[in-house]
Order: sequence, then structure tokens, then C-alpha cells
Amino acid sequence: MEMGTLSLTNLNQKIKTSDKLFYNQFHYCFKIHFPHCGALNGIFDHGRIDEILDLRENLWHRSRNINFGGSWRTAKVHKVTDEIRRVLHRACSYFQQFGSSIRLNILQDWIYLYTNQYTMREDLLDIGFTIDSITTVKLNRPFDTVKSNHKTGEVRCYFKQTELTETEKELIFKFLNDNVDEVRPSLGVQYFGARQDLHLRTYFFIDFNDEKLISVLELMTPNLIRKIQPIFKK
Repeated sequence: MEMGTLSLTNLNQKIKTSDKLFYNQFHYCFKIHFPHCGALNGIFDHGRIDEILDLRENLWHRSRNINFGGSWRTAKVHKVTDEIRRVLHRACSYFQQFGSSIRLNILQDWIYLYTNQYTMREDLLDIGFTIDSITTVKLNRPFDTVKSNHKTGEVRCYFKQTELTETEKELIFKFLNDNVDEVRPSLGVQYFGARQDLHLRTYFFIDFNDEKLISVLELMTPNLIRKIQPIFKK
């Protein structure tokens, strides 16, 4: 009990500000570390878990008998212990009861658990897991909007990822220069303009004071805008 309490008080608590929840559904993400938890991936069948752990245990024993003094010495491979088996079987029984009310992304030694039940942290510790961090989504603006420090901006447009022609790049920056008081390119766009590079990237964006100007840019350089989002202001 004391160890569980200590683990709870020392958790790495994180806040993620966003316009949407995890997978548009979940408030919390638990990041869990546990060796061989990949045996749970998409299965939740006790017999199948034992089969996978048996295979990994045999692989671990073989790796100890070959290449002595070689690369296995630096590889972080954990032996499959009886405790690891017990924990994974407890986790299997626990996760089976939730169905689609949670989401699990399971890697070799990590689990990302998405849920709306913050109190699951006690259950996870009781199972025997180590919780690396808990991230909470804080909704700070309406869905599908963006925040900007540009006080007069109304909408933001993002570009597609594509290779431009020299002419297309020149037209984009002619548009920016002609409308310098009405648009605000991101730093990525500004750095792009200073280089010889012609590769347009998805994180490049421009903030517009007037949405009508987007039509002007589209006429000058068709099929380059990926999406348009309103800018949220408090």
C-alpha cells in the first residue's frame, strides 16, 4: 500500500491543451511501462498470451547461449519471469471488461491507455504496472479551431505537402508581399522563402485577416491549400 501511494504521488502529470479529446473521445492517456506487455496486443486471450511468452522465454534462453560476449550484452531484453506472467494475465482479465470504452495502443514494453476514468490509475498499480505518466486533455478552444498570437487574424490555411515549381513559389511570396498588412506567414513559411528549397510542407501556414484573400491565393496557385481553420480568440 505504501509503495502504491508513493507511486501515485510521484506520477508525471501532464496537461495537453487542444481543441479535441484523444481520439475525439478520451480525456486521459496513461503511459505504462512493463516488459513484454506486447503479448497483450489485440488478443486478451490467456492461452495466446502464454504461447507468446513461451516463445519469448525460449528466445531469451537461446540468446544467452549464442554470441557470448556479443550484441546481446547491450540489448535491453528482459527475461520472462513468473511475476511478468502473473501481471499480464491480471491485465488481460482486467482489460477484457471494458470493450470499446477504452482504447489501448500496445508496443513491446509500453502501453498507451486512453480512458475517461482517471481512477483507473489505482487499478493499474494494483495489477502491477508502472505508470510513467498521465496526460490530461484540457479543451481550450472550440473543435477544429486554432489559436494564434496574431490579434487580427480570422482564419488560417495550411498547405499540402508537394514539390513546387519556381513559378509557384514566386507567386506565393508575391501574394504575401502584396498583402503584407493582411496576412501573416508562419516562421516555417518565412524560412522557406529564404531558402532555395521548393518542397512545401504540411506544417506551413498563413493567417489571414480576411477570408476573401484565400480565394486570391487559390487563383494564383491552385490546389496547394490543404485545409482552412477559424482562429479562436478569447
